[in-house]
This record gives sequence, structure tokens and C-alpha cells, in this order.
Amino acid sequence: MKQLHNLVYIIYDGIDNPVFEGQVVAPLLKKIANNPGITIHLISLETTPPCIKWLNNFNAAHGKNLSLHIIPRTRYTGLWNLYAPLQKVKTFLKTLDTYTVIARGPLAGYIAQKSVTESCLDLTIQVRGLLAEEYRFAHRSAVFPFSLVHALRKHQYHTLEKKVFTRACHLETVTQALKTYLCTTYALNPDVITIAYDDIPTLIEPQKKDLYRARLRTYLGIKETTYVYVYNGSAKPWQCPHQTVDLFCTEYAKNQNTYLLILTRDVADFKKILIHSELPLQTYSIHSVTHTSISEYLCAADEGLLLREHDIVNWVSRPTKFLEYLAVGLPVRHNNTIHLLIEHKKSRP
Repeated sequence: MKQLHNLVYIIYDGIDNPVFEGQVVAPLLKKIANNPGITIHLISLETTPPCIKWLNNFNAAHGKNLSLHIIPRTRYTGLWNLYAPLQKVKTFLKTLDTYTVIARGPLAGYIAQKSVTESCLDLTIQVRGLLAEEYRFAHRSAVFPFSLVHALRKHQYHTLEKKVFTRACHLETVTQALKTYLCTTYALNPDVITIAYDDIPTLIEPQKKDLYRARLRTYLGIKETTYVYVYNGSAKPWQCPHQTVDLFCTEYAKNQNTYLLILTRDVADFKKILIHSELPLQTYSIHSVTHTSISEYLCAADEGLLLREHDIVNWVSRPTKFLEYLAVGLPVRHNNTIHLLIEHKKSRP
């Protein structure tokens, strides 16, 4: 019998990450659909491992072609505390005859580079963002002496990225802007960097979109003639929730036949923002929905909202929310802080 091809996919940011279902599991299932002979081993490094029941249910739901393996880890404070999970990954890889590896991000990439054996046919490191810059961005308001600690921590991440990226034979980024940044910052050969497209969601068929639109508008009590703006995301400051509500307030002042649909896990935070906005209650609704239901809700809208702060972190990004808007054919209102959205707008007829 012909040996099934083994793909090992390593993630460091865990199964609780909001993008796990859409940007990790969904593309892997697509690979299985396109390559029936493949066997995918998804290795997730977790600070808090899921219960055995959840893990068994996940593996049972996805069949023998996709299995999830949990390896414990501690919070990253230096290369030294990657040693234990690295050894566990190496032990697992030794059980495979031949395999290819995809590692998501520099931390998973470092573990992969140090644990692969001679049986590894190829190693790809996916760069989905900038670890060092994202850390700096998240702690930019810190004051001394904490600002000094965060600066040292950012340097630590930058050093890790440089170590991993300059040793890589194949990097995969999500935007041209990110590729340019990596080449400039780390003096990389552009030939080793490709741009990923296979994890972009498939467009929803027009008939299905119309069905979802009619059904959701009826459920939400929205007239067909009402122009609906949708915000899909969190209430984190860098996602500009207040500016998003302010934008809708401006549009509502121009045309009162408009509606704001908010899809978020941060329901309580958005309720506070909207109460202070003094918008009439009938002009908006807030919903926390599962990943599998997002597309249906988006179909009820006419335009997606995606505002971000001005920063290199956002400039080089490819927001998951943009991909979800794209999948249902929504035009996107943005504030020119994301290079990809600017280029996308230029390419539209």
C-alpha cells in the first residue's frame, strides 16, 4: 500500500485564538479535500491544554486525515523555555517516515527548525504578522520603568524573528507589504518568500447569499430597503470600536434609513459604547455568533466597516475580517491604514 503523505502543522498561539477555526482548521480541511491521500498532524503548543473530551471530540469530528496533538508549554520568556516542547515535537517527528512541516509564526518556526529530522522533505514558516512590532504596539502606552522592560522584550522578539527568518528556506507571508517589510528589515532574499492565497475563503454563491440575506433580515427585523453597515470584530482599542460607531453616527445623520449590525464577542463593551452614542435602539443590534454563522450574518449587510490605527502592524496586515467581508462580496469602508485594502480598492472596477 502506498504510504500516505504526512503534513505536520505547528501552531504556538493555541486553539483559543479567534483565528483557529477560520485560519488554521479551515485551510487544513481544504488541503484534505484537494489531496485525499494526505494525513495532517496539527500540533498545538498550549499553556492550558484542553480537556480530553474536547480533544477527542475534535479528532472524531475531523476523521483520520486530521488529528490534533497537544504539547504543553510555558509562557515564552526566552529560548530556554522552548527546549521542553521542542524535544516533544522532535520525538513525534521521529515516528514519521517522511513528512513536510508548516509552522505558523516565528516561535513555532524556531521549534520546527530545531526539531526536524532528515526525513523532513520541506519546511515552510508562515509569517502572519510582526511579533516584535505587535508586542511594541500592544504596550506603547507604558511609562517608565515598565516602558524599558517592554523595550527589552520587543528586542528579544526581534532577535528571535531575525534568527528564524534568516535561516528559513521558505517563508510564506499574507501581503506584499509584509514581504517588502521582511526583505527590508531582515535583508532577506525575496525569492524565498511567497504570498499565501490558499487560505482565503471561497466566495459564497449569489443564490445562497440572497437566501441568507432574506432570512437574516427577516430574523433581525431589517427592511430590504435599509442600508446595513456591519462591523465584525472585537472592542480592542486598536480595532477602533469608538471610531467605528462614530462613523456610523455620521452616516445615520445623513440617512436615517441605515442600520449598524455588530458581530462581536465583546457584547458588553459595545453596549456601553452605543449607549453613549445616543443612537436610537432600533438602529443597531449586537450579536455574538459562532464562526460558522458569521458568513450568514454578513450577507444581511451592504457594506463592511474596517478601521485601524496608523501603525506598521496594521499597514502590513491581512485582517481576517477583511477576508470574511470579501467572501460575501461586501465593499469595505476603511481609513487607509492597511496597504492591502488600498490596493484592493484600486483593483475594483
